[in-house]
Amino acid sequence: MIKIYLDLNHKLNEKAQKNICKFINFFVDGLKEAISQEDEDDYYEIVFPRFIVRKNKELCKNVIMDLYDWSKDSYTHTLKPLYEYAFFYILNYCREIDEDIYKERKESLFSMKYDLKDDVDDLELEIDTFSFYEAYCFLDIDFLDVSAMYELYKKSPLLVDYMNVELDDYIDLMPYDIAYEYKQRKKYYDEEIKKLKEQTMEKDKHPTVFISYSWDSDEHRRWVLRLASTLREKGVNAIVDQVEIQQETLNLNSMMLKNMQKSDFILVIMTENYAYRANNEIGGVGFETNSLVNYTRENISKIIPVLKGNSDKSIPFYLKGISYIDLSNEKNFRDNFKNLLYRIYKQDMIKLSTIGEKPNFKTEKIEPFDI
Repeated sequence: MIKIYLDLNHKLNEKAQKNICKFINFFVDGLKEAISQEDEDDYYEIVFPRFIVRKNKELCKNVIMDLYDWSKDSYTHTLKPLYEYAFFYILNYCREIDEDIYKERKESLFSMKYDLKDDVDDLELEIDTFSFYEAYCFLDIDFLDVSAMYELYKKSPLLVDYMNVELDDYIDLMPYDIAYEYKQRKKYYDEEIKKLKEQTMEKDKHPTVFISYSWDSDEHRRWVLRLASTLREKGVNAIVDQVEIQQETLNLNSMMLKNMQKSDFILVIMTENYAYRANNEIGGVGFETNSLVNYTRENISKIIPVLKGNSDKSIPFYLKGISYIDLSNEKNFRDNFKNLLYRIYKQDMIKLSTIGEKPNFKTEKIEPFDI
């Protein structure tokens, strides 16, 4: 039996399967005659793309004979796209011949009905129409649009996935050069998607922060390294130029830009020297400032100012008025570092209760004087 995508009772299903058997038998009888006349190629091309017939005639024969056998057994066979394609065009072939005969003789070769109204709502009558099989023997007709789906895949594999289309199922309906091209593209896309998923998982697990600071003194640089080390101990991928440049020769400006773009957050360590260099566009801090000024306009939530020096003199012009984390005082360092972690992990420190029902207000009506 060929699967029908409609819930039919046993009697109606049996009737429908008999009709399916008629269609396939008719095509197979024609194939046998074509083989005897050595004209089978043209006959196969009625229901298969020409490139399949030319390259793999044996496959065509096997598909037709599988359909022939399946239409006669008691198992329900769900057709793969190549089989759907062949069966669709077998139906189409039978319909064209039957309609021609009906127009001439007013009789149907397959006992099909042609005088039903379009809005007929009787399954027993519908089963004797070609429209019934075209509508319910196929879950969809994507097998007719493989070339269009592949062109869409080349533009956006994710869009094809979103459409819930798996092109692997349609590879038998692709010319061999296109099938090879698709396999190569799919291998590349799958590797890229895998990398992206791994990066996303790693990113979700360990948020990345780039620390921007000025080299004020050895003591200050060591403090920055200790901050980075403490963050890393708490699961944050903290990036510092001092560590980056010891691993390889780098263009510092390029390294700064790259890390600013790929990081989840940018920690700006504000000191008096940092503010002076930022405000006057001096050195590496000046270069970063030019980048950050434009960057903060669209990515302000990614900037986390961290105060290390005097609050009056350490805040550069482009960070004025923006809330900061104060790590300048050892007494409240622990609590404020905790605030920093909550910010980096995007966790709420305070949670209000859910909004309840509106209170039932009572209004006192004031009666006028009785005059």
